[in-house]
Amino acid sequence: MEKETKQQIVSGLRIGGSLGAFLIGGMLMGNGLGRILGSAGSHQIVWTDWIGWAELVVAAAILLLTARTWLMLVAGYLLFGALKSLILFATGSFPSHGFSTRVEPLALVFYCVATLMLMFRFAESPPTVLDRVALTVYLFCLWPAATNSSFSWWQVVGLAALLASWCVFRWRTWRHRDCPAHG
Repeated sequence: MEKETKQQIVSGLRIGGSLGAFLIGGMLMGNGLGRILGSAGSHQIVWTDWIGWAELVVAAAILLLTARTWLMLVAGYLLFGALKSLILFATGSFPSHGFSTRVEPLALVFYCVATLMLMFRFAESPPTVLDRVALTVYLFCLWPAATNSSFSWWQVVGLAALLASWCVFRWRTWRHRDCPAHG
């Protein structure tokens, strides 16, 4: 086999393995959150369900390690969600899709677009460790079992983590550009 063919095979296996790990991490996250939130009473988190917490820790580790691969998949879902919500807002057929007011699909459009704007920089540069942590926090905050509504403060926390990561990236870029030793 040629060297180029071997590199393509290795790259394909790496991407496939990462996406498979993302699915496993998502299943562990869903099961762990379901166990913890399902066993909770009135908005309490049960600390004694160690299996659920172990699943969440393993899911976080898997998602953190594979963030470079799955972030584009999530961005694609967000783009599709923004377009669908915009169509729902424009046509006014929102009650059949779980929205109670006409403002909710429009708010979802803005949420998806804001997230996409914060994630757009990953198309040019790979995520750093801080970026991977922010992406993993964002993904955990997106989980519907944790929100039980169209919007919640969890989603704001996830978006704030991405915003903090974006601000650190911009600050480092600005500092690097203005430093006389690098210019």
